[in-house]
Amino acid sequence: MSTQNTVINCTNGVREVANKFSLPEIQQCMDDQRNTLRNTCNVCMNNTDPMDTLARASYVRLLFDQGMSLNEAYRELGVKMRAWMEVSRS
Repeated sequence: MSTQNTVINCTNGVREVANKFSLPEIQQCMDDQRNTLRNTCNVCMNNTDPMDTLARASYVRLLFDQGMSLNEAYRELGVKMRAWMEVSRS
C-alpha cells in the first residue's frame, strides 16, 4: 500500500479511509488489525476502535465501487446505522 504511512484525520476517519484505500486494501488492513493488532492503515484511535472505522469504511467503499458517490455512500452508512440503532433499542 503506497499510502500506509499517511496519517488519517480522526474526525473523518471512515470517509478518509474509504476514499484513500481500495476495498481489498481495507480488507487487508482489517486482517492485519485482527491477526497482528497492527494498524497498517494508520487509522486514528481517538475514541474509536480502528476495526470499527475499517468496517464502516469497507461498507462505504463497497457502495462507492458499485457506483454511488462517496457522499451518497457515507449517507447510506448513516441510514443503516440509525436503522440498526432503532432495532437494537426495541
